[in-house]
Amino acid sequence: MTLALSLPFKGERTYLHGTDMYDGTLAALADKAFPIAGRVRLRINQVTRTAVDLLVSQWGEKVTRPEREAASLVVGETAAFLVATDRPVTHRVPYDDAATDAAATIDGDAIRLAAAPRLTSIEALVAITRTLHRTRLPSPGRRWMFTGLDAARPLVAGDAGGATVTLETRLGVALTKSAIVTGSGERLGHIYFSLVDP
Repeated sequence: MTLALSLPFKGERTYLHGTDMYDGTLAALADKAFPIAGRVRLRINQVTRTAVDLLVSQWGEKVTRPEREAASLVVGETAAFLVATDRPVTHRVPYDDAATDAAATIDGDAIRLAAAPRLTSIEALVAITRTLHRTRLPSPGRRWMFTGLDAARPLVAGDAGGATVTLETRLGVALTKSAIVTGSGERLGHIYFSLVDP
């Protein structure tokens, strides 16, 4: 099954944000009654500046990985590939991810968000992880970007409130793995960031 996704640019960005790839894909799957349960693995392969299509398959279906694969998301037994198209992105939404900084506290290699912000859970977790990277691993002339998530289950509203993200491993120079623990103490999984040129 192929679905056209209508993802926006966020704020002043000129590329699709990984948080919209996550939230938009899960919303599209739910709209088509695909099961949204089980382990979640998101991999973002490239900076994408065009609209994307969603190629969806379920366990047992033979699917060839698309050539213009921008990202992939596996949830339970459903795999979704976000495929770059030649269509332009047609809309933009305001986005203030820096608002989480005032509610976040850094302690060594960890950052904690005191309260649930007015963002989705993935938006808030990505925002505080980015702040942690900018503080602990500054890289002038380059930027840290969200490129992956490996979680025991799909994120739900409230997961970010009180959550802690801890920088766990630096894989080479340009990739990190950070642990996510919810405010209730649940070890949710890991979030990945990559260092890219602007």
